[in-house]
Amino acid sequence: MCAPISARIRSTRATRANPCACSTTAPSTIVSGDGAAPSHKAAFAAEKTSYALEAGADKIEVPLTWTDASGVAVQKVYVFTRGSYVVELREEIKNASAANWSGSEYRQLQRVPPVVPKGGLFAVYNPEAYAYVGAAWYSPADKFAKLAFDKFAASPLKKDAAGGWVALLQHYFFAAWLPPASETDTFSTEVLSVDGVSRYLIRAMSPPVSVAPNQTTTLSSRLYIGPKLQSELAQVAPGLELTADYGILTVIAQPMHWLLIQLHKLAGNWGVAIILLVLLIKLALYKPSEAQYRSMAKMKQFQPRLEALKERYGDDKQKLNAATMELYQKEKINPLGGCLPILIQMPIFFALLWVLQESVELRQAPFFGWIQNLSAPDPFFILGCRRARLVWIRCSSA
Repeated sequence: MCAPISARIRSTRATRANPCACSTTAPSTIVSGDGAAPSHKAAFAAEKTSYALEAGADKIEVPLTWTDASGVAVQKVYVFTRGSYVVELREEIKNASAANWSGSEYRQLQRVPPVVPKGGLFAVYNPEAYAYVGAAWYSPADKFAKLAFDKFAASPLKKDAAGGWVALLQHYFFAAWLPPASETDTFSTEVLSVDGVSRYLIRAMSPPVSVAPNQTTTLSSRLYIGPKLQSELAQVAPGLELTADYGILTVIAQPMHWLLIQLHKLAGNWGVAIILLVLLIKLALYKPSEAQYRSMAKMKQFQPRLEALKERYGDDKQKLNAATMELYQKEKINPLGGCLPILIQMPIFFALLWVLQESVELRQAPFFGWIQNLSAPDPFFILGCRRARLVWIRCSSA
């Protein structure tokens, strides 16, 4: 006996591997202007009540069938692969009616915003409080773009894109529909109201296809539901690694993340890999740092002479500035010598910050002792207190 079910994929319940349990749905089905077609709420029939991937097997197929009285039938075949976050989908349209049938496949993602605790003592240490949550899309022509939920109503998306994908992002995880690379789809966004709750939707609509009587055609797509594993996403689809969004710092952050991965392969511990990465960055920035400290030391050495000039010229700013510049030129002092190296280093350290915040590999990764989750704050603030004490000792001895 066939069991009727709704043929759409909901996100899995929250687990250590994939906590995308934020009421996300990922329906894909057929729409027709003049013929019979199942909506994403239509009941499909399954041959079994349950499916399980057998030991030793790499894939399992789950066929679901919908049939209309006119003779039009649609079979969805979901293909799950062991160890993969990608779900393949084939939609086979069989036209057993007496008339031509035409329609399109739409793939959409829909969800409500996640509830993130605001405020409190540890709010600043919670990246969920300020991580990007919203829609994103990509095409080879327009590259990566995104739209936050609060911009959906004011700036809705509506455009054609070839070889691209659409996604809904949150911190560490995302879901994305990946149409065939040769297909030109229409990407769009929409805000729905369900029981008074706003739901945000992004959709990819395929070009229309025509099926003659007694003929069958097949449409295909892929669905990714999982973590932002940057080292693997580029192999799934072009541009998919950009879901770990570093903005204008991408050119620095992506190589830095790659280096972090290599250091982890060497050290076997993500905490040690971070320490090694920071040491390598400090080594690479040794010369700019040295120039900065030398300039600061030189300025400190001539500080008494600068104070003497202030006492000599008092409120005469023009003469004071002229005398100060003369001193700088005579002693070959660059007053910006301590600032320029900082400006060079700032983008690098901001990129490091974003790499550590966006690296899902650090989520629930242990370091040592009481630190069992590198993506969470130190529960006892031991390292923070130790650093504060070192700063206090340094300032006291200065």
